[in-house]
Amino acid sequence: MSSDEAEIRKSVDSHGVICVAGGIDDNGKLIPPNVAIDRLGTLADYVICEADGARGLPLKAHGENEPVIPIGTNQTILVMGIDGIGKEISSTCHRPNIYAGLVGLSEDSVVTPELAMKVVNSEGYGTRILINKVETKEQMEVAKAMRRYATVPVVAGSIRNGEYACL
Repeated sequence: MSSDEAEIRKSVDSHGVICVAGGIDDNGKLIPPNVAIDRLGTLADYVICEADGARGLPLKAHGENEPVIPIGTNQTILVMGIDGIGKEISSTCHRPNIYAGLVGLSEDSVVTPELAMKVVNSEGYGTRILINKVETKEQMEVAKAMRRYATVPVVAGSIRNGEYACL
């Protein structure tokens, strides 16, 4: 999609949902558009930005300069995978040393629902939490246990299956 504002508005009006980027980098990732995020907010009802990745791991601790949250953001949805629960920090968390440090444990400690939410709460980046990959009754029970420790609203479900529940 072009970064021309008139073309963006026209595409939003005709398609409803569009993706705007400045191109694709050598790694196949989208480059931010040339139009400022706050300006995009005047061209559409909602603007969704992916702020951060976790290198394919279900859990993450953020680095010093993360997450990159655009000015004017009024909601942030922290996405985490239920499949990180019950595994060692070292094998399931991006930046395991930071993750372990946030809870005062070693990287070989096992992530529990309480521990995962302690990290999320200590970082304080989400106004909402989406616990993804919840596809069984057992996983939903774990998600509900996590909700008990959350300080913001929680949704659990499966993006792949299009099934969600507000907890």
